[in-house]
Amino acid sequence: MVVKDLPLAGLKLIQLDVHNDKRGYFTETYNKDRYDFLPEFKQDNVSFSMIGVLRGLHYQETQPQGKLVSVISGCVFDAVLNIDPKHPEFGKWFGIKLVPGMQFYVPPFYAHGFKVLETETLFQYKCTEMFKEGDGRTIAWDTAGIIWPDIDIDNAPKKPFLSEQDKKGESFVEFASRKLI
Repeated sequence: MVVKDLPLAGLKLIQLDVHNDKRGYFTETYNKDRYDFLPEFKQDNVSFSMIGVLRGLHYQETQPQGKLVSVISGCVFDAVLNIDPKHPEFGKWFGIKLVPGMQFYVPPFYAHGFKVLETETLFQYKCTEMFKEGDGRTIAWDTAGIIWPDIDIDNAPKKPFLSEQDKKGESFVEFASRKLI
């Protein structure tokens, strides 16, 4: 396993040891002793999405979550936005293409989202805090300056496919003005 610090504070890329053979592959995705540089995780989630789905940018208002995210199959463009108004990197974003064998650690105080780039993608994330009903919020995916990649596959949707919740996300300007008052 190789761990690399990324350009924004606290972000880490983890390249897993993947053992391939003619049957497929095997990799260890978490071992408490080897991941002692990260906080404790309290909840695991999996999402299955079709090509063109965009989820996010999600965060919890009062109970911020750190996330260790990975792709089990398929490919995503994963993006985060620093939403800590006291941090010098407030409003800055980072994005990375994730495929199996990679993990991306996102600390609390980042809004998180991803766009599915391959058909039938399975995405997993471990969270440092439990999901708190009524605490989840969304910043509109297209209001924070994130450059989302186009999908170069025939019949892929040109516009992202969003949930009703994500369609109603507040703009980053609205979020920032609420946080900076």
